Amino acid sequence: MAARPAPPDPNGIGDVVAYAFKVERATAPVSATIDVLALNDPGGAACGFVFGVDEEWFVAASSDGS
Repeated sequence: MAARPAPPDPNGIGDVVAYAFKVERATAPVSATIDVLALNDPGGAACGFVFGVDEEWFVAASSDGS
């Protein structure tokens, strides 16, 4: 997993971060890595999320961004 800054949040809520995940399993054909956009949340209101290096996560996301 790697993180990088992303385009600004269209609602002006906060900074957006793009997390790139290596895909191990998927229910549909996808690329080897997937980008997930989230608000950068340093542990505040939990509106976004924070990841640790070398942690494994189950990520559920839709391809339409919802």
